[in-house]
Amino acid sequence: MKPNVLSNQQEASMIRIHDLTTGFDGLNVPGIPYYADRALVLRGTAFVSDGPIDEHLAYLKDVDVGANEVVRLDSERLVGDLAAREEARRLVVERAKGGSLLQFFSVTGHEERLLENLGLDWSHAYSAPLAVTREANDKAELRRLAATLGLAGHFPRFRVCRPSDASAVYGMVGALMNDGCDFVVLKRPDLASGDGMKLVERCRNWADHVDPYLAAHANAREIIVEAGYEHVPMSVQWEIGADGPSFACATAQLIDESFTHCGNILASGELPDVTAVDVAEMRRMSEPFVRHYWSRGFRGICGFDFLRAVRDGRRFMLECNGRVTATTYANGVAREVARRTPDWALVMSNVHASPSVRSFADVRARLGRRLFDGVKGALPFNLRCLSLTDPKFAVAVVGADVLEAKVILNDVVKSLA
Repeated sequence: MKPNVLSNQQEASMIRIHDLTTGFDGLNVPGIPYYADRALVLRGTAFVSDGPIDEHLAYLKDVDVGANEVVRLDSERLVGDLAAREEARRLVVERAKGGSLLQFFSVTGHEERLLENLGLDWSHAYSAPLAVTREANDKAELRRLAATLGLAGHFPRFRVCRPSDASAVYGMVGALMNDGCDFVVLKRPDLASGDGMKLVERCRNWADHVDPYLAAHANAREIIVEAGYEHVPMSVQWEIGADGPSFACATAQLIDESFTHCGNILASGELPDVTAVDVAEMRRMSEPFVRHYWSRGFRGICGFDFLRAVRDGRRFMLECNGRVTATTYANGVAREVARRTPDWALVMSNVHASPSVRSFADVRARLGRRLFDGVKGALPFNLRCLSLTDPKFAVAVVGADVLEAKVILNDVVKSLA
């Protein structure tokens, strides 16, 4: 499968300001200020906070992956402080007026204010205005849009409730428990990466699990009560330009038991457990939504998560991510690999490391011959997360096929333990 639809020129001219602190500072993921470093594996100009990244940048240059240019700010608040840094400000404005596009990780009021402070507008951005970004990222709004489009059947049976309306929540949980699903999912429509999600098993005392959830999320505007199924997780990503949406890629997803997204699998050939029919159906089911968002002014990355139920093969849409996602970085590396070899597979995952592993040099020493050489091996990134109490980093592992990539990933995990 050909990865990514952006041209080489579009990629190289992109200005990537992937600051997660503006919208995800409260997300229950350590190291959020460091996550902008992930843009270093994408072509274009990457804005990051200053720090010890020289060795890693030299390595990326050696294997010819990643940013053509890196701009370092003396701040972790890239979006909040960029306009006050005269040299960075001048660079962004000049490039934008010359045709480059600014790509934010996601859009909040902070990104809107930055554009305004720079004297730019949304025609200079490969990201969506705040109103349509909020609409796309809200799971309840997605389901309401589906009803408007006549596509409510794209989702498992659900009900949107207020957390204070315990009778409505209890009634829907009870109805779903008697409706043949494998479990019930409670989820916040406005959170990401598994935050605000609770799996409730079919059991006699299910209320004992629902009540603490409602108490913990009493201040939420809404929650979704939805049927859950043992399933194959999968996703697709679209790239929406001025001329309309283009299908970018499909992935098999790595999800742990707490619903946390752990990584993605992309490949030139077949994906594990995700068939060509799955890909075609995900594309068909998501296209009406991306066309709607495009008509509303959405520009940039738009991804959709799906499931295929194990018991009967039904496919359901779960959520839309109207923003850059982890798949974006995997797809960027896959694009580089696909230029060099016809047969490839990429598995991207987070890796937890021993407390003695604190730098790229440490990772490199542990990986040895497993280190990515431009065609095969493990490409480490997001390495400043090694400074956390629980050291970790991300890795994009490339092999000739999925089995080889998984074997290399297993070796990486063992070598870093």
